[in-house]
Amino acid sequence: MAIPADGFTQNPTDPALGVPRIGGGTYKTPLDYIPVGQGFFVVGSATGGNILFRNSQRRALSIGSQSIFFKAQKLRTFNQQDNFDDDDNNYQELDDIDQENIEKQQVPLMKLGLDYTNEQDLKLHHQIGISFNSFNSFAYEPGYDAQSINDSNTTMNWKFENDDKRYVIAGVQSISESLEIPLEIKVDDKNSSIYLTIDEWQNIDRDVYLLDKLTEETKLLNNERVELNLDPATYTDRFAIAFRSNQTLSVEEKELKKVLISTRDKEILINNTGDSIVQEVEVYNILGKQLKEWNNFEDPKNIILDASTLDANIYIVKATTDKGATTLKVIL
Repeated sequence: MAIPADGFTQNPTDPALGVPRIGGGTYKTPLDYIPVGQGFFVVGSATGGNILFRNSQRRALSIGSQSIFFKAQKLRTFNQQDNFDDDDNNYQELDDIDQENIEKQQVPLMKLGLDYTNEQDLKLHHQIGISFNSFNSFAYEPGYDAQSINDSNTTMNWKFENDDKRYVIAGVQSISESLEIPLEIKVDDKNSSIYLTIDEWQNIDRDVYLLDKLTEETKLLNNERVELNLDPATYTDRFAIAFRSNQTLSVEEKELKKVLISTRDKEILINNTGDSIVQEVEVYNILGKQLKEWNNFEDPKNIILDASTLDANIYIVKATTDKGATTLKVIL
């Protein structure tokens, strides 16, 4: 997933329009693959390392299906069955590719937009993206997650627990009714009101909500512009993107949402902010075999469990309470 140049607010802005001043024209979003002959940048860490390009990474794709070649003039492809002349009928515009079939092959994704006014009274639009795949998680995964370098006084990013980094693009697990994606929102003293919108989404066939964990309210984002009135601050733990309205949750379900499962190094952390009582915690491998079990907790509100005997892998943690059970896929 990628974001077009005019969706990034750190670019210089046009005082009249409040959009990035990066030249005229229509800016396209880069697709999954880089075409032959297309230049690109690679950003590494401070420690450096090797960059490996393998032959298995290559794909035989036509330009326009899952790749775009960026250049000043519009590309055309020649029909080799015709003669090499200037007859425009010999060319097929690449924009005519069957987009419906392409989208069926693509993973669900969403681009979330933030509208606000900066210190110079310019109206700006900031965009972040997220994709959904059963093989991904909230942990950092190269090729799916892109760290944010936007240091604006008002902004938003994906911010996951036990990770100091903030992300402008992230890949997470498949969409479900229980999935909540942490959203960090930063507001300066200039902005009493900000607005969130879904700029673009594909292959998502359910409602999308902005969840306020403080008030336990959800606001529908589908084709809506949600207004937030916030005091100047950085809100790291308050907001999330959800796929179920809180109005449909039972009392028991609301209590289960307050049982938060996370990991730290080789420890499993259970933080219970509700009224339910955690009775048992279990760990399963991805095949469903139980590997660990704990009960009789000294402090059932804040539980720290040693998982150092487990190999580095993906596991399912299940916390059972007197209101029901909740599970989370984790990487240890």
